[in-house]
Amino acid sequence: MGMNRNEKYQAGQDWRRASDVPVSKKTCETIEQLACAHLAEGDAGMFKLAMSSLAKMQQTSSDSVLLQAIAKKLMPELDEGTE
Repeated sequence: MGMNRNEKYQAGQDWRRASDVPVSKKTCETIEQLACAHLAEGDAGMFKLAMSSLAKMQQTSSDSVLLQAIAKKLMPELDEGTE
C-alpha cells in the first residue's frame, strides 16, 4: 500500500530536518546504483531524490571524519587508549 499525499509530505519534512544519517559504504554504493537505474528509466525525480539523499549521507560522514581528526589533535590521550 502506498503513502497518501499527507504521509508523503510529512516524510519529506522529516527528511529535510534529518541532519545525521549514518550509513555504510555499501549502502551508499547501492543508492548510487539505484539512482542510475532510475535515471536510465527516465525517472528524473527519483534520481534527484536518491542523489540528494546520497549527498546528505556522504556530507555527514565526511563531517564526522573531520570532527574525529580535530578531537584527536586536541586530545591525543583519547587516541592512545585505542592502540
